[in-house]
Amino acid sequence: MNLIRVIEVEKLEGFELNLAFSDGLSGILDFSDLLTGAIFSPLKEVGRFNSVEVRYGTLVWEGDIDMAPEYLYRKMQEQGVAQPHFEAVS
Repeated sequence: MNLIRVIEVEKLEGFELNLAFSDGLSGILDFSDLLTGAIFSPLKEVGRFNSVEVRYGTLVWEGDIDMAPEYLYRKMQEQGVAQPHFEAVS
């Protein structure tokens, strides 16, 4: 079984990001309701949220804040925005 990894991120308006995963799934994920708890509170400011990068196969923000790629993948499916788009990367 291959691990799911984030391979690409594109910043959009507000708290939306266009994500691509290593199995070819991609889509626009709305983070508005995902930024809960003390660790994610700094990201509620759009400037900080937009500091996002792909590192280690997931999303990482300033201050060593990250989210598990499996969580992001599941949330994208739950929001109904996941689509096969990119070529799968092994």
